[in-house]
Amino acid sequence: MGRSITPRPVSLANRPSNEVAAKRRGWVRRRSKDTPSHLGLVSQNVKTYIYAIWRVTIVWPLLCIYRVTYALFLSRTSHRVILRILMLCGLHMTCMAMALLAFGGFYYAWVPQVELSKDVWLQYGNDAPWAEVLLDSFPSDPPVWQKEARVPMFEKDQMYDVSLGLRIPVNQVNKEMGNFMVELSLVTSDGIILYESFRPVLLVPDPWAVRWTSRFWRMLWKPIFSEPVAPTQLVQVPLLRRIVPYASHAPNAPVVFRQKGYLASHAIVRIGRASNVEKNTSKQLENSTYTPVTLHPSVVQIEHATLCFNAFLSGASYLMYEYPIISLGVFFVFFSSIEVTVAGSIWLVTSAYMSWGMSD
Repeated sequence: MGRSITPRPVSLANRPSNEVAAKRRGWVRRRSKDTPSHLGLVSQNVKTYIYAIWRVTIVWPLLCIYRVTYALFLSRTSHRVILRILMLCGLHMTCMAMALLAFGGFYYAWVPQVELSKDVWLQYGNDAPWAEVLLDSFPSDPPVWQKEARVPMFEKDQMYDVSLGLRIPVNQVNKEMGNFMVELSLVTSDGIILYESFRPVLLVPDPWAVRWTSRFWRMLWKPIFSEPVAPTQLVQVPLLRRIVPYASHAPNAPVVFRQKGYLASHAIVRIGRASNVEKNTSKQLENSTYTPVTLHPSVVQIEHATLCFNAFLSGASYLMYEYPIISLGVFFVFFSSIEVTVAGSIWLVTSAYMSWGMSD
């Protein structure tokens, strides 16, 4: 029979612990002295994150800016491109400036001052109110002996529409006036009448609500003390249409004006009804029952009168005055086409020169 092995008793005091046994068998790695603690690992991770954020937010954008700056401004290719762009922008700005100057020059040369006006200060006496207006654009009042316009207010050979603006108080006197006449005469410095016009005027008052609303609106723009007691009504009386008050030559005029032309230097305005004595004819003299009748003047009360000259425009001057933005756009397109043509010509000449140089 086999030999039996008696188990060896093991004391619990000499038995190694589980941790020691695990270390002996290699199940637990021994911690070295250089192994960081948990706080060290956290700080190391924080440093790593901060460094990554620094590179993404600061270093990488600055590096991109540096590379772009170098590619645009420091390389030879970028120098050539920038030089071409600057030349094109300079040419474009020059053409735009030329377009603006050309538009301003043509506007100044072709478009006259469209609206001209002169105040009419009426003289009241025994006859109908009248006034003599010097058609002069000089800023100061002329002396008594001044008969000619020092600075003519009209453009040469320019047609004008003439009208008279009357600001009439709406009172009982003017309402009962009925029709009255407005007479205008444009004369030269020698007293030769160039144009005459006679127009009847009838004051038709606006409704009281319209008049008082207009008065209230005017009170907002000037003191109430300068507002008249009675509301006023503006009446615009057209007198002459498409006349030439300043002509360089007039082939169809009398001999005096054919070569040197003429200039209307004065305007004589008469408003109202003048006293008139009816002339006797031969048939009226034979009639013993006829007696001459004298009409006494009826005076129109007028607060203010203005003589207006509106230039009649046609052709390019009309387009430039009525549609300035469209006209400026046309000038821009015209000069831009010149710019493109010049730039294309320079490019073709340069390309041809470079190709001939390379072929040689």
